[in-house]
Amino acid sequence: MTSPQLAMPYGAVGRHRGLVTMPEAQTATGQTRSAAQRGFAVLRVLGQLEASRPSADGSYSLTEIAVAAGIPDATAHRKLNEAADEGLVLRTERGRYALMAWNGGRLAQLPPLPPVTDTVLTRVQRATGQMVILYAAELVGHPLRVRRGQALGTNRAVIETAPASVQSAIDMALLEQSEQDPVALAILAHLDNRPAALPPLLRGVRDCGMAIGPSPLTGWVTVALPIWRRETVTGALALIVPDTQMRYAYCRKRYVDVLTKAAAALSHHTTRAAGLAPVASAEPMHTAVCGRGGRFERASA
Repeated sequence: MTSPQLAMPYGAVGRHRGLVTMPEAQTATGQTRSAAQRGFAVLRVLGQLEASRPSADGSYSLTEIAVAAGIPDATAHRKLNEAADEGLVLRTERGRYALMAWNGGRLAQLPPLPPVTDTVLTRVQRATGQMVILYAAELVGHPLRVRRGQALGTNRAVIETAPASVQSAIDMALLEQSEQDPVALAILAHLDNRPAALPPLLRGVRDCGMAIGPSPLTGWVTVALPIWRRETVTGALALIVPDTQMRYAYCRKRYVDVLTKAAAALSHHTTRAAGLAPVASAEPMHTAVCGRGGRFERASA
């Protein structure tokens, strides 16, 4: 059957964590960490330091970062300088480092979140009982998806007790075309305004208006929808749900309905915050739900 297309963009409906230290080059499961994982660990730790030990200017010393990341100063120095070269980290004149993507917009790498963001995320969490995370698309240097907001509810411990490599994958990852990363797919499928030019995987996500696939957490599934600033995708809203619940069509429909309305609300307020007029949706919200494996299934009530 032909897959109906969700109204795009969603402009019509009005739009932390504890430190983890670990031995050098090993994750919490004892596995050797790759160079990329050590690089992401440094960025994640900077975000954690901002949340747990705020400094006056958002910057931290090399030693503070290295100790929190559980890596030698030399490794932290190399990874921080690589991140600075990509525009993700600021080197201050005093030899300190600040995370540009998570600094509340101070360096204008990412715009401030709309004031209603926490309220919207909390409402989604309460309506579904699941974990919801807001991601931003950081397109400077190597494109990334970066966690900027969340409402985890009673499932908070699921993420906080997960292996460090899993926490890193939830916090931040390269924007790559992979069936293992629904958040990246939801963003990448809407970056190009020429749907016909997209590869089949992204074209299928574009047709559905969302991506559904595995979460970095074993036994959980991620449902991700794009967030818009008028006609430009700026990130994605993700709901993390136990795999057992996503097997039922009525559960998928309920979760997708709640998430779609929240994505519309955040897109509306993100657009207004940028001083732009929201785009009116050309068609009503569909009740169909994009199934796993590229199927588009009509959900039963």
